[in-house]
Amino acid sequence: MNHVKPLALAIVALTTADSFAASLEEVVVTAQKREQSLLDVSASIDAFSETDIEELGINQAANIAQYSPGLYVKPTVGDQNPVFTIRGIGFNDFTSIQNPGAAVYVNSVVVPYHPMMSFQLLDVQQVEVLKGPQGTLYGRNSTAGAITFVTREPGEELNGYLNLEAGEHGLKKVETAIGGPISDQFSARLAMASHQTDGYQTNRTNNDNEYGGKDRQFARLSLVWDNGETSKVALNLHGGRDTSEAVALEHLSSVDPATGEELCAPVAAGNRAEGACTNVFGYFDPDSDPFAGDYSVSDGGVDNSAVGISLTVEHDLNEALSLVSVTGYDRFDRYQLQDIDASPLQLLDVTFDDLTKAFSQEFRLSGEYENGTWIAGVYYSQDEISASQHLNANDIFSGANIVVINNQDSNSFAAFTHIEHNLDDQNQLVVGLRYTDEEKDWNGGTDALPLGQNFSSAKVSDTDISGLIAYEYTPSDDSVIYASLSKGFRSGGFPGGFNLNPLALQPFNQEEVFAYEAGAKMKLFDNSLSLSGAIFYYDWKDLQTQTTTVDETTGIAAVVLSNAGDAEIKGIELNTNWQISEFTQLRSGMAYITTEIVKSEDPSLRGKELANSPELTFNMIFRHSIPLGDYSLGLQADTSFTDERFFTSANIPVFHGDSYWLSNAKISLSPTDESWTAYIHAKNISDETYRVEGFSQFGFSGDSYHYYGEPRTISAGFNLRF
Repeated sequence: MNHVKPLALAIVALTTADSFAASLEEVVVTAQKREQSLLDVSASIDAFSETDIEELGINQAANIAQYSPGLYVKPTVGDQNPVFTIRGIGFNDFTSIQNPGAAVYVNSVVVPYHPMMSFQLLDVQQVEVLKGPQGTLYGRNSTAGAITFVTREPGEELNGYLNLEAGEHGLKKVETAIGGPISDQFSARLAMASHQTDGYQTNRTNNDNEYGGKDRQFARLSLVWDNGETSKVALNLHGGRDTSEAVALEHLSSVDPATGEELCAPVAAGNRAEGACTNVFGYFDPDSDPFAGDYSVSDGGVDNSAVGISLTVEHDLNEALSLVSVTGYDRFDRYQLQDIDASPLQLLDVTFDDLTKAFSQEFRLSGEYENGTWIAGVYYSQDEISASQHLNANDIFSGANIVVINNQDSNSFAAFTHIEHNLDDQNQLVVGLRYTDEEKDWNGGTDALPLGQNFSSAKVSDTDISGLIAYEYTPSDDSVIYASLSKGFRSGGFPGGFNLNPLALQPFNQEEVFAYEAGAKMKLFDNSLSLSGAIFYYDWKDLQTQTTTVDETTGIAAVVLSNAGDAEIKGIELNTNWQISEFTQLRSGMAYITTEIVKSEDPSLRGKELANSPELTFNMIFRHSIPLGDYSLGLQADTSFTDERFFTSANIPVFHGDSYWLSNAKISLSPTDESWTAYIHAKNISDETYRVEGFSQFGFSGDSYHYYGEPRTISAGFNLRF
């Protein structure tokens, strides 16, 4: 594997010219629940402004991974259910009842389950990616980190925008927002978006060359009351609908047609070999086009809806003491039909039918004292999930009714505190502590007549004390050096997949991550260049992961969730931001990590890499503007590199993704007052073909699958601002 090229690009910002003519804008983050310069936070954070989000064309949470080194995102059921992995820490499962390893927040309210994370980004002001265990400042505990999205507030003057975009594959996007004051103390903002495509995949079964089209709408209403002195109340109402089509998966045959044995030799060796391998009925995909196949699901596919409300109350009790209350409620209805066997037969046509209700309440009290600041808070959440997976396998079991049921109620309570104490002008000690008590009640299992039934009910109760201790040294106003030790925890839970073995319905236990990190941040050359870097070591205890095995009761493949053992992660990150001149900017980021399962009761897992953990990730963004009288021509190019990685904890060779580059380019024209912008945007400009998911279904019908990222899309748009 050749890492020389991306590493060379990562340090390009250090090959300097003779002089620096411009300064970087100050990056302000709220990672520690107050506005701070990015330089003042002793943690690894990637921050994206509203300009970044607009210019890069980021429209879903998963898109952030392309620009944040060490963050990897993969879908798990077609293009839905994104699983976020940060520095190798994540949770490799697709079922509806699992909390992710990386916490995702919108306006301080957690998005608690994977299926809810395919939401549309709309009218976003800032995104922050916090790396490492979180929990001493707000919200839920997490082992991997946190990704926070902050939407725009109404503003003190009337403002808004209208963005229209159209392009290849029938892309049609409309996004608009308007906000401003209603009275001296009240303001409001309404934002709406519609995103549609015709699809770029082909279903040969019915000659549909526009298979997998998208149709998504989303809206948000924000109401703010602010007395301008001590109190502020923000009410946020939001909702959306996704009526997209099912997407195509690339079929993977795994049976030897001559002997009927599985695995056939090519697949066992890590190669897809359609024809030389078939499914149990002799079917194989006749071509190598990853965007074409023979699918039994021809119409519809997705009908998801979401509605929610959040209320944030901020009140200054005095000059040094503030109280914040954050209340959130979200309801998510999911209906998704997916041809998981990726064949014209009804073997694994699965309908996911879920209802999730999530409530959370948080209170934070923060203050200042002579030598520092402090936060103390409590957090409570209550979730209800009623979920089912209906499996249509009529071409194997005629008239069979196969259903996987998961009903789960969860309650979580936590108390936390975070203190930043100034030892002197240059030295600071940061200490955080969290107590968590979580309880989950579950009943469910598999009804697979005539094969049998397997149901159970159980409860898990976990308590944990986690926290953070960090030391900061500030040798100058433009630099900081830090070292930290933190602990994160994720509670236990239940397997949610098909299984007829009663032993496989046993709960899995909680996991813990001990994270050690040292880093430095600095500004150079009159604030025209910023550098940040970190080295880290993670000790992951009792890691929770998904494996696919053959059920000893039936001989049929079954998905099992368990504590696989202990893992170690070592890594280094480097980020640069160089304002070369008033008109030119260059940003880059790189993360290099190694992962290994060092201890496991399963000998086949020892020494394996962690799933979804590319060794090297790299990104670079170049922006340049050319003055043209009363107008400005903008040129932007960005590229990212993702190293090879496995999609399974068992490191099955055929479920391996090769390394790939993704490059995008944008050219825009706007007047000097930036009241409008016209642009042409090319994504995946080299039309790279790359795998983003692979899933093992060995032991059933001989049909597994791969899933690929989107091909090149060129679009044109117009953005009007006022």
